Amino acid sequence: MTDYCALHGLPEPVTGKDRQLMLYFYGDESGKAHNSPVVSLCGYAVDQGNIFRLNSAWGSRLELWGVPPIHMREIYHPDEHPKWLQVKREWGDKWPTKRDAMLADLALLIREFTPHFTQATGVVVDAKHFMSGACPRLSKKVGGDPIYLAFRRTVLPCIERAARANDDAGLGIIVDDDQDTAPAFHKWVNEIKHDNRESLGRNIKSLCFVDDKRFPLIQAADMLAYAARQRLVPPKPGDPVLPSDIYEKLTGGRIYEPKLLDAAELDRLELAEASK
Repeated sequence: MTDYCALHGLPEPVTGKDRQLMLYFYGDESGKAHNSPVVSLCGYAVDQGNIFRLNSAWGSRLELWGVPPIHMREIYHPDEHPKWLQVKREWGDKWPTKRDAMLADLALLIREFTPHFTQATGVVVDAKHFMSGACPRLSKKVGGDPIYLAFRRTVLPCIERAARANDDAGLGIIVDDDQDTAPAFHKWVNEIKHDNRESLGRNIKSLCFVDDKRFPLIQAADMLAYAARQRLVPPKPGDPVLPSDIYEKLTGGRIYEPKLLDAAELDRLELAEASK
């Protein structure tokens, strides 16, 4: 485990009598609050003993298909991305069929690891309703950012899950090293850790920013965030639609579905904030 942690910049678990249980959350977001009616932040909670195993299996699938690392926006807009454009040209008329088959194969891999080794989690937010001014108290709590709302409501249950096994269990958070979002994640984690209302925040032990091309579970999180977001925002005419069976595989047969914060649920949360 030491070599793997050093190679990938992950926190080293404590050993011996002071050994601490570590759960890792690999997450990614889909949609931008300023121009998307719906945003999501989703990912996978994985125990420390199975990260390498899943990463290795994912890499083998990509090699088998002969494709670059997964990024849903690139896959569905290949003409704008040279590596995927090359794959599209190589597959020719079979591109749509093989593309969906490839994504289904990767989703099946995640299904095979669920629920014993990894579990899907996340939140989808009706950003249009959230940003409309309909939820002033809820908005103030998360600095007016619906993705932060999704992050909080994703990460805290992960900590609770780990704490059920061990009161001192730690959570390591791994996200894409994106210059547009990394500062926000750093700020959010610090806020949760120092929020006196959320005692579990102290169990966040690390925040790592990684290259999504080298971390398969970030790619899987991207798939899940993209698929979950489609549950609230219908595709535009002419846009490709992710087959529903892929979403089912990514969520363990819909057992571990991301939570939907549609307009009605946001209004309910706003009322809850008002009653505090």
